[in-house]
Amino acid sequence: NTIIFNTIKSEENGTNQFINIDFNYLIENIVEELHKQNIQSVIIEGGRTTLQSFVDANIWDEARIFKTNKTLVDGIKAPTIEGEIIYVGEGSKPEFENLENNGVSLKGKIVMATSFFPYDYIAYAENKGAAGFIVVSDAPHDLIRGLVAKLGPPELANPKKHVSKTPGVVIALRSAQKLWSMMSMNKIKVEIAHEGIYTVKKSSNVIGVVPGTKFPEEILVIGGHYDSQFDGHFAWDNLTGISSIIEISRIFAKNKPLRTVMFVAFTGEEIGFWGSTSFVQKNKENFKKNCLAMLCLDSLGNVHPTKRGIWAKGKPYLDFILEKAKQVDWPLDTIFPESWVPWSDHAPFADIGIPAVYIVEFPPINPYYHTNQDIIDYIDPIKIVQQANVSVAVAYDIVYKLQKPVIK
Repeated sequence: NTIIFNTIKSEENGTNQFINIDFNYLIENIVEELHKQNIQSVIIEGGRTTLQSFVDANIWDEARIFKTNKTLVDGIKAPTIEGEIIYVGEGSKPEFENLENNGVSLKGKIVMATSFFPYDYIAYAENKGAAGFIVVSDAPHDLIRGLVAKLGPPELANPKKHVSKTPGVVIALRSAQKLWSMMSMNKIKVEIAHEGIYTVKKSSNVIGVVPGTKFPEEILVIGGHYDSQFDGHFAWDNLTGISSIIEISRIFAKNKPLRTVMFVAFTGEEIGFWGSTSFVQKNKENFKKNCLAMLCLDSLGNVHPTKRGIWAKGKPYLDFILEKAKQVDWPLDTIFPESWVPWSDHAPFADIGIPAVYIVEFPPINPYYHTNQDIIDYIDPIKIVQQANVSVAVAYDIVYKLQKPVIK
């Protein structure tokens, strides 16, 4: 008999037995079903990911390695998805609602949107039955932005749940203009396939600690991510944040604070805050009790004109930061609501109730955001210092003053 594990049905058809399981817990469910059928020995043949899954779950007794002098150049071709294109503008909720009110269904369609935050709408379109996505990169000079379908603290116990199952591609603005031209005359069907080479890598957070001299158990975290999208300089996002953290840590290390300061360079932010999420989860109980606040430094000193924005967890903390911003002559233009989708490593801290802040240059987005032209030419050193000084002023009052500020 052949057992076929799937996500659709459970039935028997001749010698084929279909078993419906949750693929989010694939290994555990396969082993459980085999145990029910009194199958005690299994040989696993598969690619690296499949084999590694059993190793990671510690469900294996013996490994056999077969070597060959042959080199396999071509892998398995990615499946091709075909469908009619539906353009949804920037992918906002009103734009989707307008389509629905006019009887336009997304089921089986290829949803196209001009967006630098596709994670804002992809989950919604998936739930409506979209078969695939085309994300239009609005970066200048036909540059392609590196973008993700999901963002936000992942479920570390079940990482695969954080991955979108719907294929998508990112195209340059000029390519989109050609499609829009054709769509103006008729319905257009396209085929898309998400192809790539992926490897499993281990990455780490880099942590430095300056112990407090009087209240060492009380902690302030100052952090930002050191990873980037693809290969490139990525000066704005986030060389600027990491260099600021290093300089602040140098100053604080020479002038011992009353309270402990943890300086953290987080990994895996660009794929959904993996490093900061892991860091918070490992220190969760201690942080809930002793972490006074978190300051996130991410993308400072954009040479292009922008608004000065802030996202903060908790009104007392927000009011305190607004006061400090005025003191260092960096008044803020925009206060984002707490309900706004978080972008960076402050999010996991806020999720467990820690006062956290992200001081951000937005809107508009940096035109070279997540492209290989995010280079030092488009960085303003004076603006970096001005923006970082807000964090320094906040940190100073928290860790150097005997009477700590009210921020909770």
